[in-house]
Amino acid sequence: MTIFLVLAVYLVLLQISIPESKKMRKSIWAAVGFVIVLALRSPYCGVDVMGFGESGAHPLSYAGTFSRMSDFSFSDIIFNKGSVNRHMELGWLLLTKFISLFTHDIQVFLGIIAILQFIPVGYLIGKYSRNVVLSYIIFGCIGFYVLYFSGLRQALAISFLMLAFDQLYQKRYGWFVIITLLASSLHQSALLFLVMWPLSFINLTLTAALVFVVLMGALMPFYQKIIPILMVLFNATRYNSYIEDGGQAITMFLVYSVFLLISFINRRHDRLINMLRVFILVGVVGQSLGALSAGAITRIGFYFNVYLILLLPETVISFKKNDRVIVNCISVILLCVFFVLTTPEGITSLNVNPYSFFWESPE
Repeated sequence: MTIFLVLAVYLVLLQISIPESKKMRKSIWAAVGFVIVLALRSPYCGVDVMGFGESGAHPLSYAGTFSRMSDFSFSDIIFNKGSVNRHMELGWLLLTKFISLFTHDIQVFLGIIAILQFIPVGYLIGKYSRNVVLSYIIFGCIGFYVLYFSGLRQALAISFLMLAFDQLYQKRYGWFVIITLLASSLHQSALLFLVMWPLSFINLTLTAALVFVVLMGALMPFYQKIIPILMVLFNATRYNSYIEDGGQAITMFLVYSVFLLISFINRRHDRLINMLRVFILVGVVGQSLGALSAGAITRIGFYFNVYLILLLPETVISFKKNDRVIVNCISVILLCVFFVLTTPEGITSLNVNPYSFFWESPE
């Protein structure tokens, strides 16, 4: 946990040293801190990077695929020749091949991916957040950052979709579709983001949100018959091996639901805030699938719930100036406590805790 405490202190120093009027500068420096922690980690910090072996990379892991890229040409990858790792999407394989032209070092590869992941994060937060540091604390504490250590493809897709969100907000629908399709070439589940085009026009009220959340909670016991259909529909049957206790997923469903409902404390109701609420509502639906004990399926909700990094600061800023500091401090403390409680050591936290640097990797 020490490295995450250091990162938290770093964010506090940024909050003190850089005025909020310099949002983009503050966001860039915050992103640099997150990237450094990602880039310096051991490849064994994040279960999917090396696979589940104690030493050496599994052939189908990210590291295993990267190490074998010199055996394939771009043509081999595009036309699926040889033993190209086809459980990964074409866009990811092409990106991996491109990086392998310049380096065969897994640590350099992870560093490049970390930079690519956080360019969109830094841009989105710098452009739209009402409290940059709080946005990064939210990102770090409620599960999103942990995913970036392990689920490289989906994490990069989530980041690319932040650019799609920006285009959707600006009503540049062609670019929204193009960027979403590009993200889906990294992780096919990103195609679900296309539903946000029509849904972004919904005018979401507190009553409607409350009714929908209660309805989702009531339907959870009946999801057992739905999940097999969804797995086949999205070609996600390989995630059956991830089935485990859904208790934490249900907890996150409640947490996200509460965050959505308390956002209505903010009486401001413009296009941005309404879009953010609609996104979180869709994310709550995805998170509700956790009741089925299919933990990996709830990752679908990450595409939408990540926009809490913008919605919660909008909620905090709606308080009176004297109360805002207190609410902000309480929020940060609760978020940090939440991170500690929900990031135990071992596989439950994707081996992110305990954190280890690359020089601490096993021989």
